[in-house]
Amino acid sequence: MPVAIRDYSWHESVSSIYITLPLNGCNRNNVDIFHTNEYLKVSFPPFFFEIFFPHKVWTDLNIDDFNEEEIVDSLIEDNGIKCLISDEGKVFIELLKVEKILWTTLFLDLNKEDSKIRRLKATEWRHKYEELLARKKIRAERARDRQAISDSIDQYDEYRKELEVKNENIKQR
Repeated sequence: MPVAIRDYSWHESVSSIYITLPLNGCNRNNVDIFHTNEYLKVSFPPFFFEIFFPHKVWTDLNIDDFNEEEIVDSLIEDNGIKCLISDEGKVFIELLKVEKILWTTLFLDLNKEDSKIRRLKATEWRHKYEELLARKKIRAERARDRQAISDSIDQYDEYRKELEVKNENIKQR
C-alpha cells in the first residue's frame, strides 16, 4: 500500500519554489516525477508525494487552448523543473513560478473527489503534452532526412558536372 510523504520541507523565492523530500532508504533509481503546471507527484515505491499547486508553475506552454500546428514547433524539452537526488537520500526539486508572487501555502487542500478530477485533468494534460513533443521530434527527424537527401542530390549533381567537364576535356584532345 502506498505511503504518503508528510515530512517534506519547502521554501520559496519570488520566482521559484523549492521542495525537499526524504528518500526514506529507497533506491534513487526508482524516483519518478510527474508534473504539470498545476500538479506534482513524486513517487519511489512504496512512498509518494502529491500536491496540487495553489498557483501555476512554469511549463514551456499552456495547452489548454491551442492550435496544435502552431504549438508543436514551439515546444521545448526543458519542462521547467529541476531535480537533484543527493547521496544523503534527499530529493531536491525546484519549480519556476508563473507569477512572481509569494505563496501562502504550497498546496491546495482538496477533498477526495476534487483531487481525483484534478489528477485526471493533469494526466490528460501531460499525455497531450508528450504527444505533441513526440510529434515535434518526428517533424525534426523528417526535416533532417529531407535535408540529408537534398544534400546528397546536390553532391551528386556537382560530381556529375565534374565528370561531364572531364569527359569534354578528354573529347577535345
